[in-house]
Order: sequence, then structure tokens, then C-alpha cells
Amino acid sequence: MNGFRIRPARATEAETLANTHYALYQRRYFDPNARGPNGEAYGGRYGVQYPQLRPDAQGKGGEEKALFEGYWSGFFDKPKNLCLVAETNEGQMLGFIKGSTGAPPSDVFSAMATRGGQSPRELGSIYIMPQAQRKGVGLGLTAAFAANLAEAGADSMVTRCWAGNDSPQFFQRLGGQMLGDCPIGVEYACYATGQRRVQPFTIDGVMLEWQGERFDQLKQRGQKIMANRNGLGG
Repeated sequence: MNGFRIRPARATEAETLANTHYALYQRRYFDPNARGPNGEAYGGRYGVQYPQLRPDAQGKGGEEKALFEGYWSGFFDKPKNLCLVAETNEGQMLGFIKGSTGAPPSDVFSAMATRGGQSPRELGSIYIMPQAQRKGVGLGLTAAFAANLAEAGADSMVTRCWAGNDSPQFFQRLGGQMLGDCPIGVEYACYATGQRRVQPFTIDGVMLEWQGERFDQLKQRGQKIMANRNGLGG
């Protein structure tokens, strides 16, 4: 990888983002053979802990592809939704980060307000292609996301991750501070009655924050990244 650049996602990319999101999500959480950039065991644990979320061989039931297609089909209709894409200088997608420039859910806002954040915004999730991991893409996306939130009026940032994931450690390396445990609501499709039903579900999660100097440092890195239209070194 010779370099990459970061830009806002386009509404015309909704289908591509849905396919990419689903593929990376399934690899990360449900594929027991998936390996990280250093050969470490990567996927499968999520499906063991929450078997009802695992899609069947046809991709129906559990956290199926239709859920991702439905999510992205309406994503760009909501003006406060924010998605940034990392791509090679030739235009190949390397990953994306998404969230919202709007106020987070009340429980998240309350947790941040008690620590001084008056205008927190939430980073929803980040996904990086296997070949682009450990190349600075995740750092670039996270910092650029913070810069975009700050431009929209945020003074702090929060994210929620599955407790069994390695994302908390990744975000801590970027200055995120652990706030503690928090439940995360998800949905899955159920065909038990012969008809498709979407069921609510809760998984174990943790919450991290960037406040004050930590948020300022991250957003400043992001501002430099977004100003670099010629791409970043790979």
C-alpha cells in the first residue's frame, strides 16, 4: 500500500458500504479461521458467546446481510449521520468510520456530562480491510472523525465497544480513556415462526471517552489529515 487518503462517504456508496460492513463484520466476529495482521486469532468468539446472532449458511437469521443493507439504505437520509472513508490514492476502499454529529443517547450523554463534557458526540464503529491494518489507516480515520465532530460543535467524543473485542485497546492507544461497562443494543433476525422478525438484543460493552487535551490532540491530528489532499504515506 503506497498511500491513502480520507474523505466523506458519498450517498451513492451506500450499497458498497453495506457489503463492506457486512463482510468485515462477519470476518471479525464470526469467522474462527480469521487472523489478524500478526497471525493472531481474530474472529469467532462473538458467535460462541452470542450464538443467536450468528447468520446461518445462507446468511439469513442472526445478524444477517439484510440488516446491514437496511441500515445503509437510510444512513445518508439522516443529516447528522457521519461516515468517512479511507481509500488508496487510486480509489480502492480500505475502511470506514461512522457515527453521528448529533447528541448521543441520554445514558451516554449523562456519563460524559458528569466528567465535564458538555457537547459529546459518539463514534459508532470503525472497520479496516485486513491488508490495511497496522498501516495508520485506523488512526487516520479516528483522528479525522474527531476533527469533523469538533467542526460540528463537539467538545468531546465517546464510543462503545463489545467488551470481548480488541477495539478498546486500539482506542486507548489513540488516547481514549475507559469509562466503564455499558450495555450495547443490537438487533438480529429470527425466522423461528417462518416469518422474519427483528429481535432486540443486548451485548456486554465498554465505553471510552476523549475529553479536554486528549480530544484536542486527536482532532488536531485529524485536521492535518483532512487538509492533506495528496494522500498519506502507507
